[in-house]
Amino acid sequence: MDITAVINTHREGAILRPTLASARAAAVYAASRGVEVEIVVVLDSADDATRQVVAEAAREGPLRRLDLDVDDLGEARNCAAAAARGRWISFLDGDDLWGRDWLYEAFRRGSREPRLSVWHPELSVYFGGVEKVFIHRDMDDPDYDVAALAAQNQWTALGFAPADLVREVRFSSTDFRSGRGYEDWAWNMAAVAHGAVHKVVPGTAHLIRVRPDSLGTRTIRSGSRPVVPQGFFRSLIGRAARR
Repeated sequence: MDITAVINTHREGAILRPTLASARAAAVYAASRGVEVEIVVVLDSADDATRQVVAEAAREGPLRRLDLDVDDLGEARNCAAAAARGRWISFLDGDDLWGRDWLYEAFRRGSREPRLSVWHPELSVYFGGVEKVFIHRDMDDPDYDVAALAAQNQWTALGFAPADLVREVRFSSTDFRSGRGYEDWAWNMAAVAHGAVHKVVPGTAHLIRVRPDSLGTRTIRSGSRPVVPQGFFRSLIGRAARR
């Protein structure tokens, strides 16, 4: 198996339908070019409406269900990584959308890169409660500031990475009471500390829905921060010295 496409769901209900359709379209596009994709839908503490949408989708084409009750996006991603059969994993949250060529183009680029690498779309287009365009940065860009990730997250969690890396570098859980959040930002730093380089797939884009009750929105409101992984700053110093 080449790719495991993971769709993390919670309580999206009908909003999940276009997300599943975009994942299916990306999988079909990749398969037409010889890349094998499995779709894994993670139902973490999901409500009945969300489960019904997944059941309908299962009748339309193959997918695997992973039923969880951890009620945490980071831990749900870890469980999905453990169950993945593909050599690569790509995440899609239950209210977001991939471009049709995302899986194929990320696989094509990733398979040719000799270094340990994590791949991101060139653009993330936010819609809904907020409308903006976020440009992902390539760490090989001569103008990229290797220390920037310590101050601000540079990439969303909807990346494309080797399954072994995702299993070894686990996502952190969210705990607003202790001020721990941004599982994607923390993972991005941990991947760098592990020796990975974050890369961009030119010409690709994701659509990110912003909702008032989303995890990202609640994290911002809580004032939480990511836990900086051990070895992160040492890795930044090493990368800066090699430039």
